[in-house]
Amino acid sequence: MEPTYRKRIGTTKKIDTDDENCGHQYEKWNVLNIVLNLLINTEIKNFYISLNNDDFTVCNFDDIVIEVHENNCQNTYALQLKYRNKNDCLSVDQFGRADGDYSIIKHLRAFQNLKTLVNGIILYTNQKIQKNDKSSFQLKDTDFCISVNKINKKESNYLTKVLGKHTLYKFRMIVDDNQDIISVLPYRKFLDSFFLLTKKEDLDKLKKCVKRIFSEKFCDNDKQFDEYAKIIMEWYKETGNQVPKLSKKWMQLALALNILSNKIQDLDFNYRSKIISDLSNPSISENERQVLISSLQDYEKDNRRENLRKAISLFTISVFEVNSYCKLKQLWYDARSKLSTYEFNKIIHHYGINSDHVSNVSQIDSRTASQLLWLKENDCPLIVFEDESVYKAISLCPDKKFVLLGKGSFNGNLKIFRSLADVTMEKSTYNGITNNFFCSIQGKKEKDWAYLKAIKTDDLLKMVDTPYLIGGTLEKFAHAYTERYLYQDSVSLEFLNNNSSDTLIIVDTDGDDITRLRSTLKTHTFVDVKDIYCAKSPPQRNDFSKTVFFSATKCTYSQFRQIRGKNRVTNCHQFRLENNQLKWIRSIGDRVGDLKPYLRPDFYKTEEKALWLKPENNVNIIIGDANAGKTQLMKNFKNHCLNEFWTVIFSFEKIKSFLEYLRTSGETTSLSKLDRFLLENTFGCFSKSDTIFFESFLKEHNVICVWDGLDKLLDEELEKIVKIIDDVSTKRVQWITSRGRLRGYLEDRFKVFSLKLHDDLST
Repeated sequence: MEPTYRKRIGTTKKIDTDDENCGHQYEKWNVLNIVLNLLINTEIKNFYISLNNDDFTVCNFDDIVIEVHENNCQNTYALQLKYRNKNDCLSVDQFGRADGDYSIIKHLRAFQNLKTLVNGIILYTNQKIQKNDKSSFQLKDTDFCISVNKINKKESNYLTKVLGKHTLYKFRMIVDDNQDIISVLPYRKFLDSFFLLTKKEDLDKLKKCVKRIFSEKFCDNDKQFDEYAKIIMEWYKETGNQVPKLSKKWMQLALALNILSNKIQDLDFNYRSKIISDLSNPSISENERQVLISSLQDYEKDNRRENLRKAISLFTISVFEVNSYCKLKQLWYDARSKLSTYEFNKIIHHYGINSDHVSNVSQIDSRTASQLLWLKENDCPLIVFEDESVYKAISLCPDKKFVLLGKGSFNGNLKIFRSLADVTMEKSTYNGITNNFFCSIQGKKEKDWAYLKAIKTDDLLKMVDTPYLIGGTLEKFAHAYTERYLYQDSVSLEFLNNNSSDTLIIVDTDGDDITRLRSTLKTHTFVDVKDIYCAKSPPQRNDFSKTVFFSATKCTYSQFRQIRGKNRVTNCHQFRLENNQLKWIRSIGDRVGDLKPYLRPDFYKTEEKALWLKPENNVNIIIGDANAGKTQLMKNFKNHCLNEFWTVIFSFEKIKSFLEYLRTSGETTSLSKLDRFLLENTFGCFSKSDTIFFESFLKEHNVICVWDGLDKLLDEELEKIVKIIDDVSTKRVQWITSRGRLRGYLEDRFKVFSLKLHDDLST
């Protein structure tokens, strides 16, 4: 709560005369005006306003006392307001009189009794100094002359920020060389602090000015203005020794609640009590009862709820779609317990909240409790519908938390929570979400949050209750699926005796196998690939026909290319030595055809599970007879491949649609044509978030395309699709299925060997 002060006794007496009545109205409306000016000015960090402050009564400048905090300094101004109904002007001689409202001597004597440090005492009046009046006057019964100097706009800029536009005057001593300096000092000290502020503005003009500022800067609504004025008027009436000072934070919060009054959405504090009530219903089934009990005891869900609440509390603004409100309002179901009846009864009128006093926290209605929690708890946001006035309210309270129901088009410098990516800098909260929230890409069990930073707040909210499905569910089968075997041809060791001189051979093998291979190929030179990695300039060879590069571990694709590059050779094959035969892994160059005379059909039998790992090559071919189950195999592959991949299956119909798209596409490259088609034709039934995720997978080249049944295409169509596959193969993994008639063509085109679909695992 705000600091307090003692209010001068007798300030609420009955007003009898018109001038006195207008004077009090003038004081009230000036307070309204000053508060708005101080709220608008972002350079002013805080302020405190008091009326008829007893500490300043001794100097007569106690009508309005303003304490302004700006950067690291504090300035205090004490104002005495003088209002006249008559449309007359001040004469300079009035300042020189021994008494009267404008007597300098009178104010000097009162000022000498002031014990409180001030930066300025200001005589504030709606009268102007008459035109062409003299610029100095002599004080009554003294030989002192004082000049009246109008201060230019630049010099009066600070007080303009506090009090609005006005004309400001400064009074200075005119001292002769013969005058006693000591006798001048009290006057000089007083005049250094004294200002005359004139503003020829009657009460009606002042009211219009205040309403205009409120309308332009905050809300163009008379009802909202009346509520704002009511808060200050209620404060204006307070008396006693413990009157709170009007502060910036108080007025920011009160004004924000006022502006947002018809946009605030209640939190739901009856979420669990409703479940308990439903449990007492004798008509519910046992299954429904167990579901309700489970929801009450779901500690993992409570943990996720708490993690999302923490994430929201880190940001000034959290953005959710309007249709998320029903679930969103339940996040803080237990927050009302943080309130006390004492706090409630103390601050409801302080902030202009219309509510009766209560004796129990449960009596506090949801709307009032939602507002009080926002005022009291820094981690409890105010949920509001988005519009222009909402952003004005948010600008008033940048240290408070708001949840916007809408698009969240705010462009200020505030922290905004729209997606998981916004939380990454807050490691504890980010880890809390990624360790407790669950998602599934295309229905697969694994999760990889590295690809999900774009996940929206609305999707995180859904994940409090259930795992979030991205890109649809698992592929379904009409009948129970049985996993299959695949077969791959092997290459006879005899090939190593007949290798071309321009082709480099790499063999992955363990220690025992390499010993046996050495004994078989006694005329060959064996080079450990580790020596190639370490050597900056390995020995250059012109003839590779009798050289075998071997690796005791699996040689990766990047290592394969590195060895090839360091040896400056175009053609290269990689094998894995198993059972004294060469299992083909990959090839680069034009020498793949050299292997075909040495192939041993169906030598390697591979379980289907091997396909689910990251493939050795970017183009992979499945060959099978009609009705062998190639499509079902690829659907099962989609259900089980690594979670870092998003799989798109091109059925025959989808391939035909893509061919039609190619006919009219304006994209220049095969990759851009494919990506544009996928974005425009894949997500008709998916959410906007799915599209965002898919775009990130495309950007990382982690989308696998399965081209199913290429043998059904006409020759011209086949050539177009094969060209796309070939062009894209440098960036993306792709699978092709076909009947046997295209085997040779596809293997030669993509320089790979195919896998042949065979029996299921039960055979």
